[in-house]
Amino acid sequence: MNKTFKTLWNDARRAYIVTNEVQKSHGKPTKSALTAAVMAVALFSGVASAAYVEPGIQGNISSWETPEYNKDHGMALINASTAYAEGLNGKGVLIGIVDSGALLSHPELKTNRIFPVTATGSYVKDGTRYPFAYMGQTGEAKNRFGVYHKGEKFKVGGDFILGHNDSHGTHVTGVAAGNRNGEEAHGVAWAAKVAVGNTGGSDNMNYGPYQDYGYFKAVWEATAKTGAKLINNSWGTNVRIGDTSHHFDVGQIGTEGEEVADNVQRKDFYTTNSVTEYYLFKKDAKDNGGKNFMDAAFEVAQKYNLIQIFTNGNRRFQNPFYRAAYPFYNPEAEQYWIAAGSVQRNPDDGSYTIYGDVNKADDNSWGAGGHNHAGFAKWWTVTSPTDAWNAAVDNKTGKPFNKVAGGTSNAAPHIAGSMAILMQRYAYMTPTQVRDVLFTTANRTNNGIGEALYGSDGDKLDPKVPDEDYGWGVIDLGKAIYGPGQFFGTFDVAVKGDDVWHNSISDEAIQARGEEDRAQMQKYSKRIAELKALEKLSDQQGWELEYKSKRLASIKDREAQGWTGKLVKHGKGDLTLTAVNSYTGGTQVAEGKLAGMTESFGTAPVTVDSGATLELHKSFTIVKAGQTGEVAVNSVGTDKTSDDAQVVLKAGSVLSLATDGISLKSLSVQGPATLDVRAVNRPEVTFTVDDAIEGADQLTVVYDKDRYSGAKVTVDGDTVKVNLTSK
Repeated sequence: MNKTFKTLWNDARRAYIVTNEVQKSHGKPTKSALTAAVMAVALFSGVASAAYVEPGIQGNISSWETPEYNKDHGMALINASTAYAEGLNGKGVLIGIVDSGALLSHPELKTNRIFPVTATGSYVKDGTRYPFAYMGQTGEAKNRFGVYHKGEKFKVGGDFILGHNDSHGTHVTGVAAGNRNGEEAHGVAWAAKVAVGNTGGSDNMNYGPYQDYGYFKAVWEATAKTGAKLINNSWGTNVRIGDTSHHFDVGQIGTEGEEVADNVQRKDFYTTNSVTEYYLFKKDAKDNGGKNFMDAAFEVAQKYNLIQIFTNGNRRFQNPFYRAAYPFYNPEAEQYWIAAGSVQRNPDDGSYTIYGDVNKADDNSWGAGGHNHAGFAKWWTVTSPTDAWNAAVDNKTGKPFNKVAGGTSNAAPHIAGSMAILMQRYAYMTPTQVRDVLFTTANRTNNGIGEALYGSDGDKLDPKVPDEDYGWGVIDLGKAIYGPGQFFGTFDVAVKGDDVWHNSISDEAIQARGEEDRAQMQKYSKRIAELKALEKLSDQQGWELEYKSKRLASIKDREAQGWTGKLVKHGKGDLTLTAVNSYTGGTQVAEGKLAGMTESFGTAPVTVDSGATLELHKSFTIVKAGQTGEVAVNSVGTDKTSDDAQVVLKAGSVLSLATDGISLKSLSVQGPATLDVRAVNRPEVTFTVDDAIEGADQLTVVYDKDRYSGAKVTVDGDTVKVNLTSK
């Protein structure tokens, strides 16, 4: 049976759903129906250009690539139009943005979708938002130094405050979710809701250990309480200390991990140790009640189960600043984090590369012209285009206009908007699982003009394993909407409703992390023993012991899992895998139905629990959005018997055959189970098993009782045969 899957409009849900031709559907919407739906969204949202008629057609990618779409060149690189053509635009998802306010009256932001939140509370320490004001990093006219005092109360809304805020937050909000109205540029997730929180200052606020725990706990929590499942943090600038090196940095290009060491390919760069910034944050916490403001970010993420997005920074260092690097020192936070890197477009040929490498003169220009690379944060870093055209506000007059803005600040909202689209697509997944889909489908092979992506060392990227420059790679919505690309450990998903994943799924990344973990385990174990043997620890030694102990514990957790990709399927909904997959950790069907080709379940056994069903196919026909209209793609299995499924049926489980002649690698029936052959609907049904067959006599056949009166199962060598008695 060759099953066809299509994306169809669902009137009840007012959204697109993935279905198959056997299921009942309402049919594909016409262009006029889709336009009416988009106009209804525009009218409800209060968009100024309510007469805008959406030219985009379901299934037609190019129809969404309007001048407004192309105004932000990054849209093409992340393949946003493919998501739009599949009916995905962020509708029903709420993005949180904490930045320097947003001018909500701006034409690109004037909509009921985007609203302010208010942070209230009291400061917990004395401090300033602008500790490097003497270097010119001051605030706006009414609050140039941003001084605050312990116990002082605050109440700050998310709308732009003239004299306190600058244009930064307005632009970031527009890139993430600005209106699609035929004017200027729209945001990535132009139908998503946005809750805007205010940092209380401008982009000159310093995100070293100077900001107040109480203030940021309040603004992040106020944003989270709206229902946001991700919060974008593009605001601020980094620590600056005058010294004999170029900057107090977190490891300039060439640094490997946290060590002071030169990369073989980049020996011309001076390198320092990033751990010093961690010590600054720990000292701030020690002096102010035990917590720093970044601890508030983790606490809110953990409490509300949301993703925090932090920019890597714009100083051209090999490692991110502490905000994005927080999970390195606090590995319990990794599941809640995205570190945002950026790529830059070369205007000469349209290609993209690591931000700052377009201008090679930047190699000797520290502190400008490029972003911080992924470095040791590569396992939670993803990269996106920047230099985006979108909404802006005149800091002195408050008048709206539009402009280009760059840096990792404007890569991050592309990531936030993409996350919103994927949260709409995978509403049944946890925020971390959606993040992992974004990670594992990132582009590591195409620089935007069909050529290879290169790292800062000049080497081509490994297509499957994160690196110290791009992390996972450049986000690719055109792939991410079709399922995970890898399982980065155990992917335990509860499927609600039916879904289909089309991507080929592997697990090279988690295996590579295992190799890295094994080496680090020895190093950390040795150093922890040395520190514990000391009679008395200095503050820095104590903080080193703390983070290395936590890192060692997290490594041991991954060791216990086995450093493999595994699928565990929960939920009553049906999940179908249409590709040949190679993940190595096994598959467990704990609940509901899992369907696929015999080659779809990786290289380890697929275990079917009581009450669950495994459905096997030979091929699928997949209907996807195409450049000028829908296209059909056939997915077929391989001729290699080594790819065949190793099926383990627990008592009470079901094996369903969608067609005759299925081939298995092995079959173990471990209790009374069901063999469902109704879809084949012929008097003789066979399937082959290349290796061992165990317990086939415990199979009870389910068949079409309108045509047949009985069934008999026999095993002849490597063939299992079901003979049905006709009425």
